Amino acid sequence: MRLLPLDKETLEMLDEFITRGGPIKYGDKILIFGIGRHRAWQIIKDYAVKAGLPRLVNPETGKNT
Repeated sequence: MRLLPLDKETLEMLDEFITRGGPIKYGDKILIFGIGRHRAWQIIKDYAVKAGLPRLVNPETGKNT
């Protein structure tokens, strides 16, 4: 499990999303946005490229991600 700091406005939006039926059961997991960790990473990575952000370097392997 990972903990993320969220501001009040973000928590309110997330609560509204959940109240409207947001989470999806997928096998034995509950996915908040209906996508898995890997797909979420792909989306974030794609938008980072479009925004012109530099690629991240894994400090353990030295590889670009």
